[in-house]
Amino acid sequence: MKKLQMTKTKILFIGTSDFAVPILEKLAHSEFIELIGVVTQPDKSIGRHQSELGQSPVKQWVQTSSKKEKKVQLFQPEKLRDEAEKIIELTQPDLIIVASYGQMVPKIMIDYPKFKCLNVHVSLLPDLRGAVPMPMAILKGYKKTGVSIPIMTEKLDDGDIIARREIDIDDDETTESLTKKASNVGADLLISILQKWMNGEVKPVPQDHSKATYCTQNDISKEKAQLLTTDTAIDIDRKIRAFYPWPIAWSFLRGPEDDKQMEGIEANAQFKGKRLKIFKIKVLDEKYPNKKNLKLFKYENRLILRADDGWLEILECQLEGKKKMPGSDYLFLANDKCESAPII
Repeated sequence: MKKLQMTKTKILFIGTSDFAVPILEKLAHSEFIELIGVVTQPDKSIGRHQSELGQSPVKQWVQTSSKKEKKVQLFQPEKLRDEAEKIIELTQPDLIIVASYGQMVPKIMIDYPKFKCLNVHVSLLPDLRGAVPMPMAILKGYKKTGVSIPIMTEKLDDGDIIARREIDIDDDETTESLTKKASNVGADLLISILQKWMNGEVKPVPQDHSKATYCTQNDISKEKAQLLTTDTAIDIDRKIRAFYPWPIAWSFLRGPEDDKQMEGIEANAQFKGKRLKIFKIKVLDEKYPNKKNLKLFKYENRLILRADDGWLEILECQLEGKKKMPGSDYLFLANDKCESAPII
């Protein structure tokens, strides 16, 4: 007796970044799904001299997995809107899944699939619609965020929600660690809801548009990553975690004799004007209030940053022109010693 062949749902996946890879992988390994195509961003010039071509994490996954499994059609349009109709004709998807792609998805793709076009978005919509919800959740000091799966529309992240799940944001959470956490939650959530969605068992929930907030790529520009004289210890901690692994929080160094109103961290005058990138920091318990400038100190083998309202220990940093090293290897940047331990 012949086995009944299960009809699989044809899915077109659209995504680019590391966040998208676990979602794509779960879809590709699902028994009820046929992955018929993947759309990702074109290869881009990388390296100091822009002499190499870098592939998106999604493309890398497709090329690696296609050696073991059925080969998947890969599309890398410069502008998706110019090639959307052709991609739809070639793939004829029942469902489109979008995760961290980097271009607007055109109307023809949103309207075509029988089971709609779904987006895996990392925020509890309608809060933080837009391109960079994960670093913004950290910058805003959220203790929780989440993954939402809305039905895509021509507007930005405003569609009805078919599923959502909360995620805790740990005190030491970075955008890098939150991306890994959220991508796995998003993949599990999507797979858990898809069959119910396609069977008509899920009633989408409209968003409350009056509560919508937005974030754009400009919110995490290199300029926004600069540490300011007015930043509190908590502000600095959030910036360093939110802007890791890109663009990395930074500050100019200035000498002890420079105007205290200048933006920058007071340090050894020998390094005045140099840029210091800070990768990892620890907020300390002891407070040192009402000092309206940032200043470096050394205490034993620890590099300490005094902020407007408290102390922080720099655990990992990089001076312009030098290597990324532990803060203990950069003690020469500080002029003064702490008279007593600021914590611990």
